[in-house]
Amino acid sequence: MNPKKCLTLLCAAVFLVILLTGCSKSEMGYYNLQKEINNLKLYESTGEITFNLEQLPGELTKGEDATTIALIQSIFKNTSLSYAAKVDVNQQIFDEKFYLKDRITGNQKEILSITGKSESLYIKVGELVRYLKSFNNPELNKQLDQLFGGAEYLRVDSKELYEIMTENMKNSGSTGPYSLFIRGPSNIYPNLQKQQSLSQKLFDGLIQAYDQYEPGLVKQEGSKYVISLDAAGLAKTLNSFVSYSINNIDKLGAVAKLFINSLDDEEMAILGLDPAKKTDYILGIDGITAAAEAGREKYLSQFEEAIGKAEKEVIELLQGSKITATLEKLNTKTYGSAVDMTIKVKDPKHPEETFGFTASVRDTTRVIEPFVVAIPTAGVLTLTELQARMPKVMLIDVERGSYTFSQGIKTSGGTIDVKLIDGRTYLPLRPVAGVLNENVGWDPETHRAYIERNGERVDMTGIISNDRTYVKIRDFEKLGYKIDWNEELKTVVITKN
Repeated sequence: MNPKKCLTLLCAAVFLVILLTGCSKSEMGYYNLQKEINNLKLYESTGEITFNLEQLPGELTKGEDATTIALIQSIFKNTSLSYAAKVDVNQQIFDEKFYLKDRITGNQKEILSITGKSESLYIKVGELVRYLKSFNNPELNKQLDQLFGGAEYLRVDSKELYEIMTENMKNSGSTGPYSLFIRGPSNIYPNLQKQQSLSQKLFDGLIQAYDQYEPGLVKQEGSKYVISLDAAGLAKTLNSFVSYSINNIDKLGAVAKLFINSLDDEEMAILGLDPAKKTDYILGIDGITAAAEAGREKYLSQFEEAIGKAEKEVIELLQGSKITATLEKLNTKTYGSAVDMTIKVKDPKHPEETFGFTASVRDTTRVIEPFVVAIPTAGVLTLTELQARMPKVMLIDVERGSYTFSQGIKTSGGTIDVKLIDGRTYLPLRPVAGVLNENVGWDPETHRAYIERNGERVDMTGIISNDRTYVKIRDFEKLGYKIDWNEELKTVVITKN
């Protein structure tokens, strides 16, 4: 990733932490009001999102003609996304609808809805598919027909998702990314709530660590809290935040230790932490804190030098960018929020990556009475069925002898024995066929391997080495697979739609 992009993402992350940990009266008021909204159990949120693309980065428009780019910009300019969502946390139900709104006429059309009950989500995809097909792109329409085939709803069941994720865990040999699912398929919805609760607990602790830090980002205007930040303000706040953090590393260490110590085994698993390593985490925090305290002066000096250079880059990179956000409690049951942003990223060294956009969000959240949701029973496509319709993609790194395979959200990977013979690449038939879920047979009379499909044989030609059949890459085209070769990466791509 380009260093400028890394710097932009870092600034965004620091801004979020600063916003949630500042401790002036106004900042605490904003934090507590946001916390009050987050803790609502029965509510409705309605709002509208507008987005204008001023300039697209070159890497996103590469290969696209001017007409296509103009069409994309026109869609964003003339259309906004509005939404209405009802949530009942205790009953574990919600109903959310999204609409495309004509910003000129005000007319809107439902484009997508998501209904959730207990451990199942029902995503109404029919309208979205019809909207996408209205652009009359033959290739896209073919793919949509293949994937959804006239279905109106996609059901995502926690049991199905659990099985796919656990299979991915086994294939990757790692539990970290899927720790949310490791305790069984029935706990996904409650765990999402627990994650929010744990995040709240962590930020409550950080408030104590930053009790003397006042970035001055939040201003109070009556019952409304206003945040306004531009490029220069971000650079200045970044400087003060990191300096305070280094000077108060002991407080941060204490908060981190207290937070880790407060977690039970289930909570640690939800956060992707190994419960058996709790003591190691604590010792690690002690080690980092001790090292930071011992080298505080050195780190401060290094930071001041680095920030002196970075400040100029941040201002140059984001000149003309500004974010303004407001939050207020309109009455005892209603809250209002708004965000307006202008983002301009200008990189003199990489002008092709320059981009800019404006966006605004208007949201009203209110407490509501209990509601019921309608669960569809007809025209429902399951996640398992959708997975089976997804393209199979196998990437083989010829030089490293490794592969990755994906079909929708299913993934796997491993090593594979690749042979180069007379300048041609040969792949072991049985392992590759196994990954692609093809049935391999052997004809003892002709001493040739074949693929069996629906009772018919597809002969595969190749060589035998150490009692294994190796076939040329192009042989898989007999099975309807598309073969591509990336010369730069020395990678074979086997795809089947």
